[in-house]
Amino acid sequence: MMNKKGQGLSWSTLIGGLIGIVILILVVMALMGFFNPLDDLFSKVSTPELAIQSCNGYSISEKFIYSYCDNFQEVKFSGSSNNEYVNCADPRISKNLGSTLDCGEGRVETFCANLRKGKNFKGAVVNGIDCPVLTAEEKELLVKIDGIGDKLTLEKKNEFRGKIYDPSISFNTLKEFYANDQEFMELYS
Repeated sequence: MMNKKGQGLSWSTLIGGLIGIVILILVVMALMGFFNPLDDLFSKVSTPELAIQSCNGYSISEKFIYSYCDNFQEVKFSGSSNNEYVNCADPRISKNLGSTLDCGEGRVETFCANLRKGKNFKGAVVNGIDCPVLTAEEKELLVKIDGIGDKLTLEKKNEFRGKIYDPSISFNTLKEFYANDQEFMELYS
């Protein structure tokens, strides 16, 4: 009698090979862009209605003030070709809420300043306010600040950077603000 055990392929080898082929096909399809139409289903861009719905949950209590004021969502408004960033204090959102919270000043500017720090930032609109890209002068000044070494304290460098990134301060205003600051004028010249 012949022992046939060990001859041929086992089921686990066949199943493993089949799974490997399916994974390979899926990887090739993904690389060819077959799944790109599905991107819209998983997009992070919200609608005004969804933003209002989430803000209604935040506006009920002061303990949600961070979510209400500092949680900016990317929203696509109808009739607009570009997406905008909004928080619950945006008038287009807050007018539809049962109650509102006071966010104080500076939230939009801070969010915009953080956006402007990104390498690939190309401009945005935040709560209906333009958040422009850094000008060539501003970029040049940032390079000088980073390259100055120990001539400036870290605190002073961060102060200068913060003012440069702040979208509410134009470059000319910045120069006027620091006109009497010798350290800044050395950077600028």
